[in-house]
Amino acid sequence: MGSPQDEPFTASVLASFGPSAPGRAKEILISLIRHLHAVCREVNLTTEELYIGLNALNRSGQMSDEKRNETLLISDCLGVEALLGRLVDDITHKILAEESSTNSCILGPFYRADAPLYENGESIIQKYLGGEITWYHGRILDVDSGKPVAGATLNVWECAANGLYDQQDTSQPDGNMRGIFTSDSQGYYSFYCIKPVPYPVPYDGPAGDILKLMDRSPFRAAHIHFMVEDKAYRRLVTQVFPSDDKYLHCDSVYAVKEDLIIHFEPPSPDALKERGSHSLQADVKWEVTYDFKIKKRQA
Repeated sequence: MGSPQDEPFTASVLASFGPSAPGRAKEILISLIRHLHAVCREVNLTTEELYIGLNALNRSGQMSDEKRNETLLISDCLGVEALLGRLVDDITHKILAEESSTNSCILGPFYRADAPLYENGESIIQKYLGGEITWYHGRILDVDSGKPVAGATLNVWECAANGLYDQQDTSQPDGNMRGIFTSDSQGYYSFYCIKPVPYPVPYDGPAGDILKLMDRSPFRAAHIHFMVEDKAYRRLVTQVFPSDDKYLHCDSVYAVKEDLIIHFEPPSPDALKERGSHSLQADVKWEVTYDFKIKKRQA
């Protein structure tokens, strides 16, 4: 199990696997053990420092619930989820030759599966806390054929203008600034939201402690989250980022990808009829037209 370059103690731990250990679990754990042991030796980790790290992990678990995933936030702040996402994207794109698909991005700790259901053309803004009203619309398309995907669900969520998501802010109604839409027969979707604003990730837990130790800003680049799902297609989890945001190059969770940076444009006069008669229509400052391109599942 151990290799000649392993330290005796590390080799003994690696040799402790039983014959029934699953192959993939063994492969992952062997690598994890080797790297953890190597880090401890490389930095001469002290007992006090070890317990600081273990306490951070304990606090992370204690702080995590259905409204906040502190462990995922730590992963994001260290770039782990972004790294894995990029590696998996690269591998998947190479295998499936789907470079034309919309790029994925990290899920983040504030996703909720139980967002309100809306009709196209409705608003995810239940309580307006400021911000620039945006009419966001486009189509969901099959990346190979270019044909519309009807009946796909689009789960969208963003923070309010105060930089907080609904589960962080008791003054917001449950489900504020999030919603689920369904593409029509032409693959079309549309909704009202606000132009996203940058915000600091929660700074009161182990993730914040890590950022302070690294002397890094906690601010996330402004973004809107999306999840596109259809039973015949691979699920797409992504984010989009306004091109004029000042944190694009120092996003605290390393999530920004060049092809997910988009332009918010003044609303076009020709689009007035399409926007319908929603009460927010007169207040719209920005318009975004954005198509999601998704890949069918392999048979």
